[in-house]
Amino acid sequence: MLGLYQHRETSIHRLRAGIKLIMLFVLAALAFATHSFLVLAAIAGLVSVGYAIARIGARTAFAQIRPALFVLALIVALHLVMGEWRVAALVFSRFLIVIAAASLVTLTTRASDMVDALGAGLAPLRRIGIDPAPIALCLSMAIRFVPVMANEIRAIREVQAARGLERSLVAVAVPAILRGLRMADTVAEALHARGYGEEAAEGTAEGVSIEDDDVDCDALHHAVKKPMQEHAHARGEHQGNALTPPSPAHNPIRHDLK
Repeated sequence: MLGLYQHRETSIHRLRAGIKLIMLFVLAALAFATHSFLVLAAIAGLVSVGYAIARIGARTAFAQIRPALFVLALIVALHLVMGEWRVAALVFSRFLIVIAAASLVTLTTRASDMVDALGAGLAPLRRIGIDPAPIALCLSMAIRFVPVMANEIRAIREVQAARGLERSLVAVAVPAILRGLRMADTVAEALHARGYGEEAAEGTAEGVSIEDDDVDCDALHHAVKKPMQEHAHARGEHQGNALTPPSPAHNPIRHDLK
């Protein structure tokens, strides 16, 4: 649901990230506060107009919503079993609208701009002794690695499907979890090697600079670029071996458990 940024020369793309986040918050609050389907239809129409102005096609828009449809279907089914069809329709409409609106923001806003806006919004926390820079850094990492992990899971599923294990949840979940943990360790070591953890309290670090009002996203990019490239290369090797007949010595689950 966190789509990659798609560059367009539109007014929505040029709109400041902070304004878009505020508008998203207001729209979500209004969607969850109302019980009127007419109001929800008006909000949905507004979001659709936003996609049209941003020149984002229906296929791309649906791709942002599709991962949540299964969970939404379960929620709707639960309410229908309880005989609450109106509540089911409201819940489905609210979440669908908010997910679509949030996806519009991520599709039209660079991650660095979004982190800058969040860092500026969290700046008042300094008055109570909380540094907003690490929070902005964590948000930036989370936003960046969601699509990375999605690609990892997709690669694992392709490899396991070639081995006839496409229906095995364990065969996909175990390697995905272990790869995620190894990736987190690699990124943590990269940041630590650049002195972020040791000198963050002083506001500066070698390679990753933490300014008073911002996080150096370029330095962060270099800090995580190498481990991401290594995982991308490893994913390519796994895909290249997907057609190799499985053998006990080369079981992907056992390999990840080592």
